[in-house]
Amino acid sequence: MRSYSSRTMLSVGDGRGASQRVLGIVCLVLAVALAVALAVLLPRSGDRGRAHTFIVSQMLEECENAVSTTRKLSRTASISSYEAIARVRSSVYAVDTLNRAEHEATGRYMIPTETFTRIYDLLDNYNSKLIMGSQTGDLQTQLTGELDQLHLLVENLQ
Repeated sequence: MRSYSSRTMLSVGDGRGASQRVLGIVCLVLAVALAVALAVLLPRSGDRGRAHTFIVSQMLEECENAVSTTRKLSRTASISSYEAIARVRSSVYAVDTLNRAEHEATGRYMIPTETFTRIYDLLDNYNSKLIMGSQTGDLQTQLTGELDQLHLLVENLQ
């Protein structure tokens, strides 16, 4: 399974709105940290159901953000496309992190890790197409399909 650092997520963009991106990433990190803490601490206190519900709701929110952002992407390269792909990657990374936290707490993954590998590969390919100035329509369609599938998998966890 691939692991993406915050450096990967922060390296995209042209510098405009950097403070907003950093603030967004800080909020994301805090939300993930809270979910991980709940995943670890609540099972010890006997309230595993609430922790699971919270984690799934966070995963669902991040999936919805990723799907919404992907649907708004332009089919040609632009600065806003770089920023959008960074936001999608950030949301997918949050869901992946919550999935790994669940694995640490229970020994099982809620979402197959291969799902994230496919999405990360598509995001990498999308970034490459943006750098080359190539059309991204096919990749956008594939990415939307994978994110819709991830969203469905998370919805089925409720």
